[in-house]
Amino acid sequence: MTALSDTLPQPSRRAWAMELMVVSSVGISFGGLVIRAIEAADVWQINFYRSIALVVMVAFIMVLRHGCDSFACTRGIGRPGLLGGILSGMANALFIAASKHLVAAELTLFMLLEFALGPVWVWLFIAETPTRATITGGAIVISSVAARAGLELLHTRNRRKCVVQPPL
Repeated sequence: MTALSDTLPQPSRRAWAMELMVVSSVGISFGGLVIRAIEAADVWQINFYRSIALVVMVAFIMVLRHGCDSFACTRGIGRPGLLGGILSGMANALFIAASKHLVAAELTLFMLLEFALGPVWVWLFIAETPTRATITGGAIVISSVAARAGLELLHTRNRRKCVVQPPL
């Protein structure tokens, strides 16, 4: 296992890492749009092909980084890797199920919770202190999602009250 100080970005690579995160965020942001726009395939088929692409990319990166030792490195992941895979799989399945019932803008808003809650989990379990800007941004995202969900619940409740009951 590597020490936390070994995994933190070096100052010279920080700008490069930020650029990668911007590109990654733009790519992820199109996920909901792509799933909603493709009508010829079921969302589970789309997820199947996305998963295959992910496995190919991870395998490619592992071979580039570790060469012939890729399999040994994969075996060394152990329980945390298995738990991470299970949690990612469940999250992906729940996202796909929700995508059938929400508009793309709402999907994107809820996806932001991942980025807002990530620093909280890192702070709680690894003791890495988030910056003030991270806390402020996370609070804005969480507040936005909570407000949107609250308004939707109120709207749904009011809609149920307005339904005319047939005479008995």
